[in-house]
Amino acid sequence: MNLRSGPSTSYSKVAGIPNGGKVSVTGSSSDWWKVTYQGKSGYVSSQYVEVPAKVKANGGLNMRSSASTSSSRVTLIPNGASVTITKRVNDNWYKVRYGSYNGYCASQYIPLSTDSSSSSSSSSSSSSSSSSSSSKGPITDSQMKKMGWTNYNLNDLNSCVSKFSITTSPRLRHFISQCSHESACGRYTKEIASGKAYEGRASLGNTQPGDGPRFKGAGYIQLTGRYNYQKLANYLGDQKVMQGVDYVASKYPWTSAGYWWHMNKMNALCDQGASVKQVTKRVNGGYNGLEARTKYYNKACGIF
Repeated sequence: MNLRSGPSTSYSKVAGIPNGGKVSVTGSSSDWWKVTYQGKSGYVSSQYVEVPAKVKANGGLNMRSSASTSSSRVTLIPNGASVTITKRVNDNWYKVRYGSYNGYCASQYIPLSTDSSSSSSSSSSSSSSSSSSSSKGPITDSQMKKMGWTNYNLNDLNSCVSKFSITTSPRLRHFISQCSHESACGRYTKEIASGKAYEGRASLGNTQPGDGPRFKGAGYIQLTGRYNYQKLANYLGDQKVMQGVDYVASKYPWTSAGYWWHMNKMNALCDQGASVKQVTKRVNGGYNGLEARTKYYNKACGIF
């Protein structure tokens, strides 16, 4: 990406910024960001930069299908939610990514700290995960330790809650407490059983020899079966998911759970004020472990 001396392609090139290069946003003009990069100042086209930000709108912010208040609403973004600005349309509108949603939001409700906001130059929306325990995001090491977790991938967790919009207190409390019970606070990242019981199960898409063990339950809400693994691989754009249980268990223990949460419309259920019993019924198909799930939920209410 070219760093230019002014907000137009007609201005001279100041420097070249590689894909993934970090810049600091210091201002804006039309659909260009004014930035600094390695001590040099200039302008970059906003369509090639991703800027992290937070919503500041009591009652939430409408994401719309186009840059107009008359266009249809895509979703409602909660106050305080993390979003990614993918383009500066003009002084009044940003193009924004929120979890799996993409649309347009009024810029006045997404303030930037222009002296310190960092962004990544990028020609795509791909991202990578780390197995490191440290991470920048809404959930901290301290919170997870208070929940009783000792084994967790904080990078994947924060990526998960952002990707699937598990960002309000009710959503977080139910999601974390259900995963706490299902995995014994992260002790189990995959199903203990061998998976042979799933062999030949056409309902799970297990049509090839070895599919049962290969695609047995993985993640904190266990993803099971070739069919579901393939859906996750396609959703994430990562076909390595089809390597099977060990890959998902180590790289996407939270994201696989978040994907299930998203596909089963759990956020909407939480937004309706669902009880632990109601959420458990959707997750478990019954009420197994309800007492323990309730204890985890009550603990989560004092943390999230």
